[in-house]
Amino acid sequence: MIRQTFIWLKKESIESYRTKKLIIILLVFAILGIMNPLLAKLMPDIMKTAMPANMQINLPEPTALDAWTQFFKNLTQMGLIVFILSFGDVMSKEIGSSKLIPLVTKGLRRGSVLIGKYLFLIILWTVAISLNFLISWGYTVYYFSTELVKNLFPSVLAIWLFGILLISILLLGSTMFSKWNSLFVLLLSLGVMLILNFWPAFKSGNPLSLASHNMAILTGKVDLSDFYWSIVWCLMISLISVILAGWTFRKKNLGRN
Repeated sequence: MIRQTFIWLKKESIESYRTKKLIIILLVFAILGIMNPLLAKLMPDIMKTAMPANMQINLPEPTALDAWTQFFKNLTQMGLIVFILSFGDVMSKEIGSSKLIPLVTKGLRRGSVLIGKYLFLIILWTVAISLNFLISWGYTVYYFSTELVKNLFPSVLAIWLFGILLISILLLGSTMFSKWNSLFVLLLSLGVMLILNFWPAFKSGNPLSLASHNMAILTGKVDLSDFYWSIVWCLMISLISVILAGWTFRKKNLGRN
């Protein structure tokens, strides 16, 4: 099974390159990495240009914190959205085609297909966010003083874990439904997390905290360990989603969704 999994992982990598998805993801995340510190640096000038000529306002000098604010903002509002939309049919496309039928008949394990795809998405997400981070970090160090930045790695680790959660839910939704319905499952899950965030009893363990308190972690106002239960629930939901995806995939009739 391990050999089949790695063969399928290689197959996913080659297919994503041929369909340009791999290039698009890396290009988008690289561009965002350049934009983050650049927007922070130019924002005062942009604001002054947009204001009426007779209006006087003193804008504070941009800092490294502004660059990292842009990093997390663009990552959640653009990077993750592009990633999710690109792979919304990660399982449904495979299930809906008849290409898997002869391979499964000859001994290919369905679990190898699922895990191979899941590993590919995790690896690509890791490479993409690392590329974004390294470019942002390089330009931020060049433009700004970084003395205000305290817990950079833990803050990025939090958003990386949240991305793993979204990938896991997407895998389950795509195994159960078509592309757009799988995206609806993901949106529904995010909606539930948003609603639970209004209750103090659930807020402390809400995985959504991993994507909404990154600047607080970065500046040292809170520690990543304060989100212990958020991390635990993030990993548990991810694991349950993958297990349910595997169970659903074994029950699916190939060649139709």
